[in-house]
Amino acid sequence: MSETTEKALWIKSPLSNKIGTILWGISAILVIFTFTNLLTMGNLFSKLLENDALAVKSDFLKFGLFFTLPFFVIFTVLSIGMFLGSNTCTALAKSYGISLLIFDIAIILGVALLISIIAPVIAGAFAPLEVFLSSFSSFFDQIKSLINSIDEETIKQFEIATKEIANITTEALNENPELLNNIYQEYIGNIDPKIVDGAIAAIKFMSSLICFSIFTVLFNVFCILGSFMLKINSAEKNRTIALVLCLFMGLIGGHLLYVGRTGKAIFRIICLVTIVLAFIPIILCIFDLFKIILGKFLDKEKQPVINWK
Repeated sequence: MSETTEKALWIKSPLSNKIGTILWGISAILVIFTFTNLLTMGNLFSKLLENDALAVKSDFLKFGLFFTLPFFVIFTVLSIGMFLGSNTCTALAKSYGISLLIFDIAIILGVALLISIIAPVIAGAFAPLEVFLSSFSSFFDQIKSLINSIDEETIKQFEIATKEIANITTEALNENPELLNNIYQEYIGNIDPKIVDGAIAAIKFMSSLICFSIFTVLFNVFCILGSFMLKINSAEKNRTIALVLCLFMGLIGGHLLYVGRTGKAIFRIICLVTIVLAFIPIILCIFDLFKIILGKFLDKEKQPVINWK
């Protein structure tokens, strides 16, 4: 299929395919936002560690360059290719998104299983703390009953006393305007500015961390939704696409998802998540790579994928 035909098919493609392509383009933009947010976090965190400020900035920069920029380049290339109607880019994007969904589900299930295993251990470790806290229950009950016993007359007296204190404070400030400034200098003005700057940097760092988490979640959501909405023009499987998927996403079964062998792809992702069995998808991926090159790789219909174009 020629590029001209692919372009025409993309223009005339269903609305869902166009929305999927747009979502992938948004995912690429979100990667850049994630990268810039990561650099901001590095600058803020360096203010909290003055001695290692340069090292911290460098570490955050390396992390961003190594993990986020490659994704931006790949997503941008695939998005542009899909906008131009490239069937190859569409197949790569679709396989990646489905692999990402299965991988995320496997991670969630793995974490849930781990929590279920260690939860009894944690509960046993915190049992003395639970007994300690339960000893305060009677104390809190007494406070609650005391609060309930307060009548309206007592509340009115408290309001009158509060107003009198406020009036006295106002009169004192009117007589001595410098009083408030003296109080500030005495109790607040002597605080080390570095502590204040550090507190502000910590608050901004937490805000940036929240934004980073939001961008990451949105990236995954848009990528997965876009992948399910993409439509591959040709039903015939391409050996070039299978080879590229095996090279870059072979461990998570990207090439298997491309040819419709979803069950085996899920098996490999589960093995990879367990870490202990990670050697299995590595070995199988190497075997599949040679099968694709030799034209022995089969699709879900047990037919060899032999077409390079």
